[in-house]
Amino acid sequence: MKLLCRIILFFLTLLTTVNLYSLNSQYSIAPGADISSLGKKAKEITLRINRLSEDGEKRIHAVSDFHAVFDIKLKTLAEIISDHDNGEKVFKRMIDTVDLNPEDPLTVPHRQKIHTSAKFLGIGQDYIYTTIVNVVKFTSTEFVMNWRLIDCEEGNFKEYEGFWYLQSLESVDGAPRTYIRCYAETQFDNPIPLQDTIMKIFTKPETQEIFESVYSVAAEIKK
Repeated sequence: MKLLCRIILFFLTLLTTVNLYSLNSQYSIAPGADISSLGKKAKEITLRINRLSEDGEKRIHAVSDFHAVFDIKLKTLAEIISDHDNGEKVFKRMIDTVDLNPEDPLTVPHRQKIHTSAKFLGIGQDYIYTTIVNVVKFTSTEFVMNWRLIDCEEGNFKEYEGFWYLQSLESVDGAPRTYIRCYAETQFDNPIPLQDTIMKIFTKPETQEIFESVYSVAAEIKK
């Protein structure tokens, strides 16, 4: 049975890799990024939220891409981001997270079950879904972790995928510096009224708050 699970995870990883490649997003510092202008407050690379209508069906498609530079070691940040069992301690909208194959090493794809709130000003709903999370690279100088939605108990949450990318930078006055980037792509079918408007208002500050949470947790560990 364990062998079968590993085979299934292997093929899910292939699907994840193919799908993320099709996003035309590279695991790298954002092209044209001015590293000297970045600090711990995340800056927008791309933010698009579009309401679409095809064949009578309505949907919202969102792409967000943000980056920052933290004065914290890459290893500390990577361990926080890849802690599949404690995401709710870092990301405020996560109500609960469970690693469904915690006995496997980090180098093996993990299935993560997540209960999250997607409510803004009381409008929206909770979602319970499962992602396949894959640490593509974890070295002293680079970290890449991608994810892809594989199941959702609510049918209108149709697409959710993205990646974290970290790269060690040259230290300044002996202090470590790490470039951190988060890309995410999401699709909701049959959205509620004004959902796209609400997302346009809140996605940027919410994403910046995610970066702040990662920094705060890492800063506590650094102490």
